Amino acid sequence: MNEPIVDLETAAASLGISPSVLTLALAHITRSDDFPFLSFPTSRRPIVIFLDQLHWIALAKARLGRPDTMDDAQAYEYLVTLASQDQAIFPIAAASYMEIARIGSCRQRIDLADTIGMVGGFVTIGSATLALDVQLKNALAARFGGEKVNVTWPFGIGVGFAFGIRGGMRIGVEGEEHLTPRAGPLSPDEARLTALAEYMMLRGPSSEEIPDLRLNGYRPEALAQVESDRVKHEQYLKDRLVGRSDLKGKLGDIVAARHLYWELRDVLPRYLALYDLTVDEFLSYGKEWLIEFLMDVPSAAVNIALREQNFKNAYKGWTGNDIRDFDAMSEAVPYCDIVLTDKHVREQLRKSGVPAQLGTLVISRLSELNNVLIRLGLVT
Repeated sequence: MNEPIVDLETAAASLGISPSVLTLALAHITRSDDFPFLSFPTSRRPIVIFLDQLHWIALAKARLGRPDTMDDAQAYEYLVTLASQDQAIFPIAAASYMEIARIGSCRQRIDLADTIGMVGGFVTIGSATLALDVQLKNALAARFGGEKVNVTWPFGIGVGFAFGIRGGMRIGVEGEEHLTPRAGPLSPDEARLTALAEYMMLRGPSSEEIPDLRLNGYRPEALAQVESDRVKHEQYLKDRLVGRSDLKGKLGDIVAARHLYWELRDVLPRYLALYDLTVDEFLSYGKEWLIEFLMDVPSAAVNIALREQNFKNAYKGWTGNDIRDFDAMSEAVPYCDIVLTDKHVREQLRKSGVPAQLGTLVISRLSELNNVLIRLGLVT
């Protein structure tokens, strides 16, 4: 029998990581039949709960013995138990990685990575592209008599899955670690390497590591620039709406049209080709038909609803936090059973009615989550 080349405890200790924060991730990785897709040993689907950064921070404080409230401490105990028993999963999204990367303190990022490892095991929601493929196909099939696609289980493991990269840590014949899209389960050594790598990707670099990383192309400011450009794009319309009361009743139409143009124009032709439709023919169905179509694309419906509500608030400018919130909600609300977000976003979603249509409960406090879990009989 070949000896393992990766001793997880020794490797973790060398990086200052407690092996216990990798246990859940390693379990998920080890039993993945087709990494990075998530597999479960039972036929019963776990409840899916999305937590935004605000709540992960509250859980991190509870884990460290410094909870803001006793409800936070109780929530941490509940969620660790549910995760360990495969009764619930707590995925993070691509936006979650971007939010954590913005935290300057490595110590705080470590605390969050530890907590997400213990509770979430680095489970992630698949990229928006993956979800959009199924959603567009089904929305078109409902209108043009096509065959609907089964909704893919949109949860997997790690940062690559969250950003649409297929593959995992593989060990080559000469012992060289590399990423490849090769299908199938990982070997035990590959699983251990992957658990360590996922933790490090979430934690991010320390200040001492950044100079060497920059020599190899590390440019975090490039991501910040993309976000800044997106904020300017939204603020441009916000500024144009000032004093335009004549556009108030048309705001929903404007936001929907912008989404159709900016978010779907590059991908829609490929799906229309399945029905021998051109873009011009598609647009000829008219405004009401097009808006109904967008409302049948869950990620688009969430995104449009949040943007419309934000534009209605004349006193609030656009920020990067809005962009990340909308990205996360567009991925989480269509596929999660329960979504925790801040009060502002929760209220925007409530007004839109979209979560109710999708059967998703959106709440803003861990105390509310505790009550829901008790009511469902998942905890006592």
